[in-house]
Amino acid sequence: MTHLLRMLACATVALAPSLVFAAPLDDGQIVEILHTANTGEIDAGKLASSKAKSAEVKSFASTMVNDHTSADKKGNDLAGKLKIKAKDSDASKKLKADSDTDAKNLKAASAADFDRVYMDAMVAGHTNVLSMIDTQLIPAAKASELQSLLKEARAMVARHLDKAKSVRASIK
Repeated sequence: MTHLLRMLACATVALAPSLVFAAPLDDGQIVEILHTANTGEIDAGKLASSKAKSAEVKSFASTMVNDHTSADKKGNDLAGKLKIKAKDSDASKKLKADSDTDAKNLKAASAADFDRVYMDAMVAGHTNVLSMIDTQLIPAAKASELQSLLKEARAMVARHLDKAKSVRASIK
């Protein structure tokens, strides 16, 4: 038993350098993450509004543009009111890179594959952002009004994810 405990202690010490935890986000970084997520959805939705074949996908894309434009305005207005300056973080840079990759994939998708590629991206993106809201953004937000906005955004993202899964399931 003592030998096992020593082995676990040695393994823990050996692995410790690889256990890097990101610093908690501040309100400025949270505002930028929200803006980046909204902008990615708006851009993809505009592209899908023109390239999608399915009326259901086009309708979903239109909802993405409208809802995320409204959400982005609310976030920008709140940041201005609270004098929060948006600033980049590893999370916002990763979201931007993911959005850029999605845009590249959407532009390259054939007409026959576009709806599937778009809806796959919507399911993955909304899953990712929902998790980020729950595990990083809400817990880190300092301003109570920002926490309230994040809870409102969470509800919207959850609705979008449910609808994205439903629309994706209808595509052959």
